[in-house]
This record gives sequence, C-alpha cells and structure tokens, in this order.
Amino acid sequence: MNILLVAAGFLVLYPVVRMLWRSFVIDGAFTLGAFGELFEARGFSSMIADTAIYVGGTVAVATAMGGFLAWAMERTDARIGAIAGVLPVIPILVPAIGLIFGYLALFSPETGYANLLLRKVFSLQTTSGPISLTNFPSLIFVTAVSFAPMAYMIISAALRNADPALEEASRVNGASKWRTFWRVTLPTSRTAILSSALMIAILSVGAFTFPLFIGTPANITTASVFVYRGFSSWPPQQDIAIALSVLLTIIVQIAVLAQLRAARGSNRAVIAGKRSSASALQPLGAWRWAVRGFIAFYMTSVLLPLIALIVASLLPYRGATISLDNLSFANYRSVLSDATSRSALINSFSFGAIAAVLAMVVAAVLIYAASVRQRSRAIDLVMYVPAAIPNTALAAAFIVAFAGPPFNLYGTATLLILAYVTAFLPQASASATAAVSQLNKELVEASYVSMASPLRTARRIITPQLLPGLFAGWVIVFFLGVNEVTISVLLAGLDTPVVGQVAVEFFESGRVPHVTAMAVLTFLASLIVVALAYRTVSRAAATTR
Repeated sequence: MNILLVAAGFLVLYPVVRMLWRSFVIDGAFTLGAFGELFEARGFSSMIADTAIYVGGTVAVATAMGGFLAWAMERTDARIGAIAGVLPVIPILVPAIGLIFGYLALFSPETGYANLLLRKVFSLQTTSGPISLTNFPSLIFVTAVSFAPMAYMIISAALRNADPALEEASRVNGASKWRTFWRVTLPTSRTAILSSALMIAILSVGAFTFPLFIGTPANITTASVFVYRGFSSWPPQQDIAIALSVLLTIIVQIAVLAQLRAARGSNRAVIAGKRSSASALQPLGAWRWAVRGFIAFYMTSVLLPLIALIVASLLPYRGATISLDNLSFANYRSVLSDATSRSALINSFSFGAIAAVLAMVVAAVLIYAASVRQRSRAIDLVMYVPAAIPNTALAAAFIVAFAGPPFNLYGTATLLILAYVTAFLPQASASATAAVSQLNKELVEASYVSMASPLRTARRIITPQLLPGLFAGWVIVFFLGVNEVTISVLLAGLDTPVVGQVAVEFFESGRVPHVTAMAVLTFLASLIVVALAYRTVSRAAATTR
C-alpha cells in the first residue's frame, strides 16, 4: 500500500513541483521573469477580462440552474420521479464536442436549423439570426448546461440528507413558499452551494472546448485557449503558457482554501435526535407547472442539440438543406476510412478504458487501506489534489515534468494515460469511497476468522461487494477520458491521435461534418462499451458469489 501511495503521490505532486520550479527558478536563482513576460504579452489584459466574465457567468448560471433543479426535485411536488434519477446523467453522457456542435447546427447565424425556422415562422426579412452563439451570453449558457449536473448532484445530496422540519416549521408559521426558500432552504444549503460553485469555477477555468469552438469566432480568448496557443503557436511561447498555468493553479488553490474556511465557519449546532417525519415536498400550487416547464426546458437544452448533431452528421456539408436526398452516412464512412480518425477512435477508447481501470484500482486499494488503518490524511491529499488543478495547468505540468529528459514521454500513449489517471483520481476516489462505505466488514472479519487467506477473502468477499460501486466509478472515468479535449490537444502526438485532438484539427481545417460524425460515433460507441462492460461485470460478480 505504501508503495502505491508513493507512486500516486509522485504522479500527482511531481509535475506540479516541476512546473513551479521552472516558473520561479532559472539557473539556480529565484526570478519572476516569466510572469513579467506573461503580463506584457499581447492580449493578456483582454484574456484576463474574458476569463473573468466567462468563469463568473458560468459559475452563476450553472450553480443557479443546478441548484434550482435540485430544489425542484428534492423539495417540491414539481419533481418528476423517473427524471429525477436520469437528469444528472444525461449531460455527462453527451460529449462536450457533441453538445457544442449540436448548438452550432441549431443556431449558426445563416444556416442554423432553429434560426431558419424562426425566420420562416416570424417572416423575418434577414439572412442571419435572429439568435447567435458567438457572444458571451450564449457561451456561458452552453457551458452552464453542461456543468449544471455537478451543482445538481452536490446540492440535491445535501437537500436529501437535510431534515425538512425547519422548512415545515417556517410554512406552519405563515411564511410563503418563496420566503421559506430564501430564508430557510438557501441558508441551510450554503455549504453545498459554495462547494458546487467552487467545482464549477475550477472546471470553467480549465474549460477549453467551449471557449475554443464558440468563443474564438467571437474573439473571446480565455486562459485555457491562451495556454493552448502558447504551446501550439510558432515560435512557441511555452514559458508564457507555463507561467499562466502556474498563476491559474495558485488562484484556484486560494479559492479552495477560502471555501474550506467558509465551510468551517458555517458549522451550526444541530439538535441530535430522530429525523423529523415532516413531509419534504412543498406544494407549489399554480407554480408547479412553471417549475416543471423549467425542468422541461433544461432537458430540451440537452436533448435538442443531440438530435441536431445527429442530423448534421448525416448532411454532406454544414448548412445543407435537410432532405432525404441529402441524408447519408458518407461522413461516417469518411471518418472510419480515414486512418487518423480511425486511430483516434481506437486510441481514445483504449486509453480511456486503461486509465479508468488504473484510476479505480489505485483509488480502491488506497481508500480501502485508509478505512482499515485509519490513515486517511496523506491519501486524501494525494487523491483529491488534482480536483483543485485546472486541466490546462495539469497538462502544462506534465509537459514540463515528463516531456523531456529523463522521461522523454511527450506524444506517447503512456503520457496520455498517466495524465488521464491523475486528472480523474478525484472522481475515482469519490466512487471508491462510496463503494468502501457499503462494505460489510463483519463478513470480512468472519472470513479471516475462518482461516481464509487474504487473497481468497479479497476475491470471494471484498471484490463482489465493491464491484458495483467500482464499476460506476469506472464508467465515470471512462467517459471523462474518452471525451477529454484539454489534456489531449496538449499531450497527444502524431503517433497517438485521440478524438479530442483530431476533432480540434478537423474543426480548424473546416471539416465540421466529420467532427459531428466523430462525436456521434464516440457517443454511441461509449454507450455500447459501457453496456458490454456492465454485462461482463455482472456475470463476474455472479460467479464469485
């Protein structure tokens, strides 16, 4: 266990330390020269402003959207039972690239399907619009739709575990539904709201796909795009890109510390006792259908772009008229017959699956060891540090640490897989923690008392109990790895193409229909892989019982 902890610690901490050392120490002397170059770089001030608007807007909209959905599902009679379990999963299953190009297919100024319909319905005498994606509100909205499930899951869990007696008491004393919401529900959920806002802020700082595809045409340059251009431009500006990555990491760490301090300061004394039997659901009356309308709007915001993406992938070129004559599988044949895109699909699924297995094995072993030995501080540090590092900064750190001597891993499958494992350790750890918490330790102890060997106990007792939870974590990490773009575009090489990297290259060269076909293939293939893996795991669990 100690060896695995040291290895995981090296993988997580060594790249960050190397990046910090390169930024602050040159020829053995402390210097801030790289930051001076960064502050004087062309476009730096506008990039800072764009990033602040983008991150602030995304945090506000995504947190509000996810929080409102959580409240509607957990505290009101507007909840829809079947959707409550599916809602947070759907946007996670849809690749970010797929969601983006679905929106572009709907709202492209001249040829977007929704814009064409609106111009026809309202007899608008214009060849463009009326809705455009190339602006800050649209960029923030599309990003928020993708990130809102994070806030939903955190806040809904907090509401689910909270006693609704305070809200019931507020209503009994004559407070209106909305006064109860503002004066009771929001304050009691403050820590969860702050946590979700911080997570979305970290995701927004490192977000690359949305600003690149939607922001670039609008001359919006966020920090992640600035870092990408620093590495990919000629001549390269790696020192500036690395300095910005360090700056982002420091800012995020300060935000994390501030959030932890706020969480500690928000502790309240709670009267222990039996959970109240008060109903958690508030009757909304006439507002019920308005709230359900918002739920339907959110679902439409996810599903409609997915439908548009599928339609766009069947058309010969961007903006082609939708007709039976134009619909074909030519884009799919082109993608599958192209050696680079075919290799990208194979590599993405292979690297994602391997990274998911490695991440879950590391997380399961260390979390289980921590639960047995009660030594969790060092393990928590290693497992959750990557959650507070934007993916852009993490990729830059891996370039600094492993691209050159003595490792020389740049552009290799090994570097990509290690980066995926490191980036998604927090998600793997959260799933492993949930799985280990459900472990029946009495059965484990009984096995040892019966003189079963540790290996037999692990195979016959521990593994069957952990397998469902670990498989859920594997699915999450697998989807994240397959659909990862930020790390992929910075670390993938010519011999190891992956979907994220190739999609960016196709987009920049104008091959948009091929990007849509690749996104659909990735989405469908991911579902098939997960279904087959689930079937295999279910059979394995059944045979070990």
